[in-house]
Amino acid sequence: MFRIFLFFSLILFSVSFSQEKELLYDNQEFNKNILFVGIPAIILSFSLDREVNDFVQSNKSTVQDRFWKNITYLGSPYMLGVGVFGMSISYIIENKKLMKSFLLATQSSVISTMIVLPLKYITNRERPNREDRYSFPSAHSAIAFSFWGSFADVYSGGVIKYIFYTVPVLVAYSRLYLEKHWLSDVIGGAVIGLSSIYLSKKLTNFLSLRFRIGIFIDISYKGFGATYYF
Repeated sequence: MFRIFLFFSLILFSVSFSQEKELLYDNQEFNKNILFVGIPAIILSFSLDREVNDFVQSNKSTVQDRFWKNITYLGSPYMLGVGVFGMSISYIIENKKLMKSFLLATQSSVISTMIVLPLKYITNRERPNREDRYSFPSAHSAIAFSFWGSFADVYSGGVIKYIFYTVPVLVAYSRLYLEKHWLSDVIGGAVIGLSSIYLSKKLTNFLSLRFRIGIFIDISYKGFGATYYF
């Protein structure tokens, strides 16, 4: 299983969109505010965990139960499958920008997952509902912010950027509502998820240009072409 995961991860990180072997992601600048704001927020949130949890749990209803149980799937590991499916649809409708969005979203989700899982075992923190001891950081929040944040990164113009960011915020709250995570868990996941977008861009361009290993894909209304190079 690990070998299969590694194989598809390498394939995802070696995809580009030009037979001229140009950089897939032009904007590789890391937003330092993610760390400058995120890390202090994580530290502060540890002192607010129980108060926030008590407040959220005291404001529940049957309607909300159904709503938040559905919302939380938008940050589940199933989003990796959604990303691959989305790339297929993008190819069929010949939408290069949409393909780039789904590719970055899937790559970033893979990276955030690879960061989160070891941290869960290292921190060994108990969940609010006491189901297990793998609470920090929140994988759902990390995946949601990396996946939907990727779309906000590619479609950065106008109000649509903020619409995309709304989704991971809702997912993060759903984890609090369902008593799966503490406030500090979801903030930690958000920081990892947003950072993974930058790491995805850097790693993709590094593999493509430094090692010259990858698959160059050209999508146009005239057809589709792929060139493997080693």
